[in-house]
Amino acid sequence: MGGRKGGAGEEPALRHLSLGWLIAQLGQRVVSVEGAPAGLDVPVRDPVIYDAVSPPFAEPGDLVLAIGVAAGSADAAEVLRWAGSRRASAVVFKIGAEGVPEALRAAAVAAGPALVALRPETAWDQFYALVRRITASSADLPSGGEEAAPVGDVFALANAIAAMVGGAVVINDPQLQVLAYSNLDDPIDETRRLSILGRRPPEELIRRLREEGVLRRLLHSNEAIRLPEWTGTSPRIGVAIRAGKEVLGFIFVAQGKAPLGEGAEQTLLEASRIAALHLLRLQSSKDLERRLRSDLLRGVLEGRGSVDLLASRLGLPATGAFTVIGFEFDPAQGWGDDDGDEDAARLRRSRVRDLVLVQSEALRRRAATATLGSVVYTLLPGSEPLPPARLLALANDVIDQAQRAHDTSLVAGIGSTVSRLGDVAESRQDADRVLRLLKTTLAGRRVATISQVRAHAFLLELKEIPSVQPHLARGKVAALVASDTENGTAYAETLRAYLDALGDVVMAAKQVHVHRNTLRYRLKRLCELVDLDLDDPTERLVAQLHLRLLQD
Repeated sequence: MGGRKGGAGEEPALRHLSLGWLIAQLGQRVVSVEGAPAGLDVPVRDPVIYDAVSPPFAEPGDLVLAIGVAAGSADAAEVLRWAGSRRASAVVFKIGAEGVPEALRAAAVAAGPALVALRPETAWDQFYALVRRITASSADLPSGGEEAAPVGDVFALANAIAAMVGGAVVINDPQLQVLAYSNLDDPIDETRRLSILGRRPPEELIRRLREEGVLRRLLHSNEAIRLPEWTGTSPRIGVAIRAGKEVLGFIFVAQGKAPLGEGAEQTLLEASRIAALHLLRLQSSKDLERRLRSDLLRGVLEGRGSVDLLASRLGLPATGAFTVIGFEFDPAQGWGDDDGDEDAARLRRSRVRDLVLVQSEALRRRAATATLGSVVYTLLPGSEPLPPARLLALANDVIDQAQRAHDTSLVAGIGSTVSRLGDVAESRQDADRVLRLLKTTLAGRRVATISQVRAHAFLLELKEIPSVQPHLARGKVAALVASDTENGTAYAETLRAYLDALGDVVMAAKQVHVHRNTLRYRLKRLCELVDLDLDDPTERLVAQLHLRLLQD
């Protein structure tokens, strides 16, 4: 990262973005180069998806993704020939354990583009998004920008930006957690001191940034902006660090020994583009690993993923003790749209997911999280089952912190503990049953384990059976309910009160607010109406279950 931009009208030279540099940013855990006839110092542009039916428009240097093309097929050689005719920088194939076919290597040599192998556990959409993020953040990086601070060293980056702009720098992540700060002997005001010590700006300052629209301006602006005076005793400017449309974090600069000049905003904007490269490099391997783990867990939770891959990625044995907890945004609150601000809503959701993961990892180091719909699931693996009290404490801690720190209400369903990693889908289903009960029958409670609500869950399962076998919902009780609806009577209510009271007429009469003789008359009348025999234990059991299924 060099000094300030030169005189008026001068433009910084753009750094040469090469295939070798891109491969280095992706890392060996994601891709490997299996052949490069033209070398790796060739320009690389955007990723494009090859479609044999309707080949895409491609420019020289584009990275061709051979999605759905088997490496050992005749189509693979055709993709390489097509890419060579467009002077593409490389073609990416997903290569399994069998390795790269020699015929494919030969076809790559003949065609010209580099042959790149994508690891089988990496999803194509993840790879595409990662390449787009890296190329978008690096397309306008000034030449020499990488040398001033080692890529990924955000403290060195903060010092370099401080030298460029002429002020004290703090770099924050999208949740405003402090990632790094400069230490070039600049003055430290109270806001900066509290932010560094607390690893996050004071909550009152964050609240005001949101309420007065400063955070929204930063999120939506492509420029550096001057911040209001109340953000600190020293004048400040801030800018969002972007990779394409994605916000990776923020840079805040407080005035140092000299005033922030007129060109400070433009200098800081240029610095944010360099910072994007550093943050991407810092995050890419960690984010990709977490995303791969999340995708693997998502598949296993749905009963379709590879348990062996999940075990390998998490470093887990096939047997042990595994519990799934589901956290869902309170139905009364929903996901929260923050008054229509989708960027702010996305930040809220991201914070909750991070909160669940951090709290889970504190309890089980190899915990993993995945989001399905509106539910954030966490898998807690271990050699021994966690006591129910520990699971409840974890869920309550997450709920409390989400409410306190993010003004977000959650409910939590704790599934059963299973002894095989391959059975975690069952634990997830139990967690889902609890969540459904917390939204319906048990509305008002915020957390429960499946063992605490097993009876309610059993009825919940029974209620789903008639949708598959409708005849099971028919019978004497259904006829009684239909008669009540048609004639305005209350026989079904009377029967339920009697059965719930275990045949105690006095207690049942109090429940429906009638005299016990009236209740006896109604029982006699309803039994005659639908030919119900209350002396038969089986009839009583089926009648009570049907009443629950039809009325709850």
